[in-house]
Amino acid sequence: MYRLSIMLVLSMFAVLCFAAQGYCEETGATEEVLVPAIDTGIPTVTPEQATGKFKRIVMSIYGSAVEVSPLLTLFIFIVGGTIGVIIKDARKPVFWAIVGMMLVLWGPQLVGLFLYYRGL
Repeated sequence: MYRLSIMLVLSMFAVLCFAAQGYCEETGATEEVLVPAIDTGIPTVTPEQATGKFKRIVMSIYGSAVEVSPLLTLFIFIVGGTIGVIIKDARKPVFWAIVGMMLVLWGPQLVGLFLYYRGL
């Protein structure tokens, strides 16, 4: 069991490292980032601007999670199911991966439901 877990961790580490190389390559084109001068002070931000920025950040994170969640769940389902034939405790992550995917995919609806019942 111990050797299997070490081998699984090392293989996951290798897969993640090799997959990250494609995302880390420089394209050669760089953008110049405009930084406000320090002597001008902190810019004033209206509540609408702050809310809009927060919504954009949340939607960006949600969009990324929606893309990754089914693939990650499928990977856990395949690996957990394969190992679950031999080791009974390996079946538990499969269930929780499916629950996690449902929470990610149904996140906006669950938040809307919570806000609806909070307003009653």
